[in-house]
Amino acid sequence: MNQHHITNLVHLYRASSRKQIAAGRLWYKKAHTWLEYMASTGIYPVENVVCAFAALSPRITWNKNCLALVELLVGGETKLGYTRNIHKAKNLLWSDEPLVGLNTTGWAHKTENFARAILGDPHAVVLDTWMLHVMGLTSKEVKHRYQYDGIARRVRMAAALVGERTSEFQAIVWLKVRSVTNG
Repeated sequence: MNQHHITNLVHLYRASSRKQIAAGRLWYKKAHTWLEYMASTGIYPVENVVCAFAALSPRITWNKNCLALVELLVGGETKLGYTRNIHKAKNLLWSDEPLVGLNTTGWAHKTENFARAILGDPHAVVLDTWMLHVMGLTSKEVKHRYQYDGIARRVRMAAALVGERTSEFQAIVWLKVRSVTNG
């Protein structure tokens, strides 16, 4: 267990503004509300839409991710994002078990947890590039489930220390890291 990671996470949380804390607590709830609305306008269940959205998310901006999903839901096609992710998202829209289908390769820990957080799992930990940066790691260094789970355990411990739900704590720290990095 790397105590330094936990200490750094708690420090970033405590350095977060009230606005960042409020926004982080609502981040996944707002995402769910939007995706629930998107699902209500078509034929796909909410869980499928959330999983498709998560599958599209690697290495694209939030706005492009939203637009790509809208394009898929309205026209069945998009050119935004990586071809493999688009193909997976299209399949997930029709899947009977989209959460299972999201991580069929065993490599989709981030996207699976992203979907779980949006669906309301308070223990989901989304470790994207920004969160790994907090730990002094890169995505190339976290290739296996046991590595992801070990880092996620540290995030859960830090969240418990400050009395936050894990998914909300992660979103708060993510917002803080982005603000520090992007000025």
